[in-house]
Formats: sequence, C-alpha cells, structure tokens
Amino acid sequence: MNQTPHKSLSALLLINPKSRQGAEALECAQENLTRRGFKVMVPKFESPNEFSTLIEQYASQIDLVVVGGGDGSVRSAIEGVMKADLPLGVLPLGTANNFARNLGIENSIESACDVLIGGHETRVDVERSMVSTS
Repeated sequence: MNQTPHKSLSALLLINPKSRQGAEALECAQENLTRRGFKVMVPKFESPNEFSTLIEQYASQIDLVVVGGGDGSVRSAIEGVMKADLPLGVLPLGTANNFARNLGIENSIESACDVLIGGHETRVDVERSMVSTS
C-alpha cells in the first residue's frame, strides 16, 4: 500500500530498544512512516520511562506519537499522550502485545503503519490510579 497522508504529519517515533525487535525495528519503522509521507522525529533516550517526558517536550512540534514496543512501552507513553492530547499509534514489537492485539493491530511494522496511514482511530478508556501515602 503506497498511500500518503493528505498533509504531511509529524510523528514522534519512540521504539523501546530492549523490545523483542528493538533496534532493528527503528530503521524499518522510520523508513515505512517516511515513505508514507510522515515527517518522523526520533529522539535519543535511555529507557521507555522517559516516553511521557519526551512526548511533552515534543508536543508542540508533532501531530501524533508512535510507540514501538509491547504493553509496557505503551503504558510508559500514556501519561504524556494524555497530557499533550495527541493520538497514539502502536507498532507491536513486544512479546504479548495485548493492547495492540485487542485493537486488531497485526504484529508487523508494515501492517501497523497501514493502520496509521488509514487514520483508523479507536477511543480507549485509561484508568488512572492514585496512590495514597498517608
């Protein structure tokens, strides 16, 4: 599929280098998104624990966030995505990929990029847990 977005969208690409496909997936994902017309930003980071902070830092420069990894990587990005009020694209690169599987996203970068290009959106409820330290 060689579709391109109607306007050039900017995407923040965050791939967990420790995920099942990790570093090899970064080049493939960046190439797939760029070929489909996305302007892709790939920041340097050490851990998925930085995802929310990175999303907040780039929020004014991007149209969406694309996270590559498993359920833990997605979970690491949720707070930043919610604060920035940005859509989240998922590239299922983890072991279980429960979140992506429940959304019907196939376990290939190519197929997941097709979902992004198609503009398929699904609203999900996110529970916020409050921990009391009293």
